[in-house]
Order: sequence, then structure tokens, then C-alpha cells
Amino acid sequence: MKRIHFDVETEGFYGASTTGTLALTAAAYFPDITLTIAMTPSDFIWQGFMQGEKDGCKEWPIEGESLFSYLGKPLPYMPFVYQHPKYWQVVQAESKRAGDMLNSRKLFDDSEAAHPLQEEEMIPVENIKGKLLAIGAEDDGLWYAAKYVRRMKNRLAQRLTSAKWRP
Repeated sequence: MKRIHFDVETEGFYGASTTGTLALTAAAYFPDITLTIAMTPSDFIWQGFMQGEKDGCKEWPIEGESLFSYLGKPLPYMPFVYQHPKYWQVVQAESKRAGDMLNSRKLFDDSEAAHPLQEEEMIPVENIKGKLLAIGAEDDGLWYAAKYVRRMKNRLAQRLTSAKWRP
């Protein structure tokens, strides 16, 4: 995630994929962020994960950990349906099937299907005070970013918000 600094009165964040989700989360919790650009974000918080080497796996979920915290406390999150080492095995199989390491949407689709999304896991985008640009593609290979952006748009339309939304 990159931090954009324009002047003393403008603070902006942007990110893509997981860092797009982080940018949304930060803007929802810190009202002095005046510009948020979230490319292919999810509209909820996922379980935390690590990257590196563990038992032949390059990525694995962290049991009981949220991807993000606020004021030292973990934020509620959507758990992954697959845990270590099955998580990485699913990513590898899907990537091999699709011919692209970034095309491992099954992990995310299966997790959403197994765990009904809870309100507390959603990013409270209606709390965003500044300008918001969210971008999601129907054919995103990792997760269903367009659905998440549409859901954010609906959430903003249904709730009173000072966010300046740009569909």
C-alpha cells in the first residue's frame, strides 16, 4: 500500500488486492484520510496469512488471526475454509488448472460459500469521510472484486455517509 501526501490537509491511501482492502479499512477507521483508491479490494476482512516457507508451502493461513487490527485488537474476519497445508494445496491445484499462480479464486469462493458473511466482518465503508474510488473487475482471477465493489456501493447508498463515492 502506498501513502499519498498532497499537502497538510490531504492524506490519501491506495492499494490493490489485499492492500486495497487495507486502504478501505484504514479509511473507515481514520477520518483524516481524505482520499482512498482501492483497486480490486474485498469489502470484508479476511483471516490473516503468512508467506514464506513452511512444510513445502509458500503461503498459509494463521490460525485465529485477523488480517488487520485496530488499536491493538484484531478486527473480526472471514476465515479461510482450508487450513494448513490444504490451503496451499488448493492454491497450487487451482493455479495449475488455470495456468496462472494469481488465478486461485477457488480458495476465496469456497471460503465465502462455507462461511456466511457476518456484519462485523464487513468493512464499515460508510464511515469513510473522504473521497473513495473503488475498482473491481468481473473477471478478477483471485476473488470476485466486482461483487465486492457493488456491495460497497449498495452499502453506501443504504446508509448515511459523508464519503464522496465515485462508481
